Amino acid sequence: MTYEAVQTIKLRRPDGILQEVQPGQRFELRNPGTASRLIVEGKIEIVEKSITENRRRSMEIIMDAIIRTARDNAQLTGRWRQTTAMDEIEHGVHENYLGVLTGRANLADYRNGVDKWLRVGTRGVSNTVTLWLHPEKKI
Repeated sequence: MTYEAVQTIKLRRPDGILQEVQPGQRFELRNPGTASRLIVEGKIEIVEKSITENRRRSMEIIMDAIIRTARDNAQLTGRWRQTTAMDEIEHGVHENYLGVLTGRANLADYRNGVDKWLRVGTRGVSNTVTLWLHPEKKI
């Protein structure tokens, strides 16, 4: 099971070396008794759903490609509508980005947020947006 340090703690590694773990750092514990004690003391938390670093990096690459493609399509229109609603949509897109990286959201949530961002930001400007959002639809 994966845990995350809430405060700085010292743990003994399997090779006997004492290691300092900083808040936010994730790690594995072999001894369930130690884990239980540290949880009760409020020093660590269980990481609900963990993704590997390689998976995390893959998701970053995919999400960066999604937002870059949307940005490029928005730039093709030559116009952008920045409103208070857009600020909220952008905040949601960012929250979904972080959610995907921590396993709390999925890639479809992020893609839907980016689609909405592009659709609202370029509303009434170009059919290019519709083609990118739904390439299967004929215009």
